[in-house]
Amino acid sequence: MAERREPATSEQRRQRWRQTIQQWRASGLSQAEFCRHRGIPYSRFVWWKRRVSAELPATVAQPSGFVPLGTLRLPRPRLEVVLRNGRRLRFGPELAPEQLAGLVAVLDGPTEEDGSC
Repeated sequence: MAERREPATSEQRRQRWRQTIQQWRASGLSQAEFCRHRGIPYSRFVWWKRRVSAELPATVAQPSGFVPLGTLRLPRPRLEVVLRNGRRLRFGPELAPEQLAGLVAVLDGPTEEDGSC
């Protein structure tokens, strides 16, 4: 003969739904997806969630995988050299004085206009 179960008490149902809500929170699924996977009527899930959520410990928001970005601000160049052909060379603050001196020496060297090339 089959064993008869006693009907769950109100507190037992509450406890079962508290556990279900905690499992949903840990799952990373939407409420609808969780209900679909578990075969739980969505409306019943929402009803119980409203009733037992205040009894549950607060959860830490799960990372979404997105990284908040601010406005990207690039450092302004410290030095800009405009060549005779209109090209621009821009140098940031990391340009060493020795590098700048070498660049000026090359750029200030003989040109075809001088006839010294």
